[in-house]
Amino acid sequence: MLKILIVDDEMLVRVGMRSLIQWEEHGFRVIGDASDGEAALALMESEVPDIVLTDIVMPGMDGLRLIEEAGKKYPGVRFIALSSYSDFDYVREAMKLGADDYVLKTSVRPEQFLNILNETRRKAEQERKKWKQTAESPTVSERKQQLFMRLLVEPSPDESTFQRYREELDWPDSSDTAVFAVHLHHFYRLGPDAKSVSRSLLHLLEQQTREATGKQVFPYKDNEMIMVLFFAEPPDERQLLDIGGDVIRAAKRLINVCVSVGISEPFRRFGHFPAAVRQAKDAVKDSFYGGLGKCYRFDASPREMPESPPGSGEDELLQRLEICDKEGVHRALERLFAVLADRRDPPERRQEFFLDLAQQFKMSVRKWDIPWPSLFDDERSVYTQILELETIDETRRWFEMLADKAIGAMTRVRSQTYRKEISRLIDYLKLHFAENITLSSAARYINMSESYLSTMFKKETGVSFVEYLTRLRIEKAAELLKTSDMPSYIIAEKVGYENINYFGRSFKKVMGVSPSQFRGRFHIRPKEH
Repeated sequence: MLKILIVDDEMLVRVGMRSLIQWEEHGFRVIGDASDGEAALALMESEVPDIVLTDIVMPGMDGLRLIEEAGKKYPGVRFIALSSYSDFDYVREAMKLGADDYVLKTSVRPEQFLNILNETRRKAEQERKKWKQTAESPTVSERKQQLFMRLLVEPSPDESTFQRYREELDWPDSSDTAVFAVHLHHFYRLGPDAKSVSRSLLHLLEQQTREATGKQVFPYKDNEMIMVLFFAEPPDERQLLDIGGDVIRAAKRLINVCVSVGISEPFRRFGHFPAAVRQAKDAVKDSFYGGLGKCYRFDASPREMPESPPGSGEDELLQRLEICDKEGVHRALERLFAVLADRRDPPERRQEFFLDLAQQFKMSVRKWDIPWPSLFDDERSVYTQILELETIDETRRWFEMLADKAIGAMTRVRSQTYRKEISRLIDYLKLHFAENITLSSAARYINMSESYLSTMFKKETGVSFVEYLTRLRIEKAAELLKTSDMPSYIIAEKVGYENINYFGRSFKKVMGVSPSQFRGRFHIRPKEH
């Protein structure tokens, strides 16, 4: 459905145009109206229309200025002029500026108006089709592409090699230069059209000439292009961001894809080019936290890197997952991802954390003999799915979906395994195992006599109440011994043992080795206190 914006200084005309035809029945949607060109541009900042119906003679910014300004900023938007009998000179000027057609707003008939709209739609679709069909043959010579890739991987070429590369790449001498990394999002969801879309994007970048005296465009990967622009004078930040914004809007309008743009610091010496490519590529990675379809400047200021992942949030999340607390899992995920958003870990580190978190989910469901692949509609590996998540919000939603499916599967199995009171008690023990829990307090919690609870618990779980609680505590202690450097006596307190010797005997009975022997397998030295 094509989006329509109506611009006229007379309110009655705007109302009349809205009611002239049944817009949505014919595949159009009016997204708003404005009383002059400035108000129209403001509306276009939030939602870009496909077709603008604009009066020509208006106070403030008139229709001619609007067509000129919006045409530069939003390539691909079509314009239809609204005119009176006395406006024909202005109409001709509007057509020169790029308007597709005009209508006489005082006498236009619905069927005539609809024909003009449909013809404009046809032109818009033809232009988009043209962009998608371009660049079937390579747009960058093989030799230049080889030189470009060699520049990025060769360890510090000498000055004479740089000079030879500069000449072969037709690189201007001593020109002010900036590198743009253009990342194509959701590339792998494009299916069979992915390669064609990638070529169309490459061709589109070669047409971007705004404010630059020259350019080089190289495909770095199927979903990432490097655009190098040369300037007569040092470009300022606003100029670079405007160029990046042009690329983003053009990609959306003409190819219907979402891209983000990373921008390097400007430089003059050709030898700085490999570093500038790295800067631009690092900058565009910020789209994971900042959102897709935006420009990101390289920030040279050092970032403080936290020493370790946010373990406490992960612990709470896994506890809630264990007891099938769906709302608790969603709250824990929200808190955990808020911490991750604040930390802004680099890609390798955050992906390692997400893969580890998925593995923890897998271990939880396997305790109930639930096949891990049964939780996914996507047949690809979890590793592949996580690598293709492109924003922190998308990643949180992926884990929410996984948790919901895991909880659904575990709940079904639990209902077939334990009676309701025992399931409720097990959930309680998993959350409160470190507290002073006795058979008597457990019986009160589920409103059951001690003797009946003792009999029913062993019948349902296969072990006694005390044995189950001991195993729960020792398993948690083993996890802490394996993943932390806390002394054994602190771990004992954390899992509910006041006496370190009793903890040691219980641990050896369950695990077969002492706590220190168990920890020694993982080469972890406890902190000295």
